[in-house]
Amino acid sequence: YQRRVHGKRKEEKMKQTLRELVQSEENRTCMDCPTKSPQYVVLNFNTFVCSDCAAHHRNLQHRVKGISMSQFTDDEIKSMKSGGNGKAAKIWRANWRQQSFPLPREGDEKKKKKKKKKKSTLR
Repeated sequence: YQRRVHGKRKEEKMKQTLRELVQSEENRTCMDCPTKSPQYVVLNFNTFVCSDCAAHHRNLQHRVKGISMSQFTDDEIKSMKSGGNGKAAKIWRANWRQQSFPLPREGDEKKKKKKKKKKSTLR
């Protein structure tokens, strides 16, 4: 019984850590589009994304988890603490230019898909 209670407390503490991370300034918006309040993480890149972008990442075989509906390991939480959308943007958008490849507007699915496809080929 104590193990189960301790495990639930630890799990809730991890989710609370993720909720705090997603509320930080750099993570309040989806990494891949302007949607506010992302509810998913992409573990491959340690980024926070919206549900539409999470679906695109899943289609690319990336590891995606819902913040409120998944269990996370200590290592995953540690990676998310050291990552985030700000750090990822410095890496993945280092050579990106708005005028040549604009970010999609919220709800603009065609541009999101095109951006994801192009981003996956940049690696």
